[in-house]
Amino acid sequence: MITLSCLDKVAGNPLFGPNLIIKTPNFKLVIAKCPTGCYKPSKVGVYGTGIHTEDSSICQAAIVDGSMPPTGGVIGISIYIGLKNYD
Repeated sequence: MITLSCLDKVAGNPLFGPNLIIKTPNFKLVIAKCPTGCYKPSKVGVYGTGIHTEDSSICQAAIVDGSMPPTGGVIGISIYIGLKNYD
């Protein structure tokens, strides 16, 4: 399990690259813990619903999707190849 901040996103984050604990760049699921307070507006937004862009705040996206309460918690992050469009 990795621990995220409210501002963490997949893009450019070494936690989601080849040096991840499991040592493979082709993973599909990561378990992460988000802190409380990620419901507050920040400089990192959320783009998409259900499936999000790699530059979205991971923890904020979980709150928007109803996967996690604003008090934080543990989430599963599925990583896929990017889409052409996001809802």
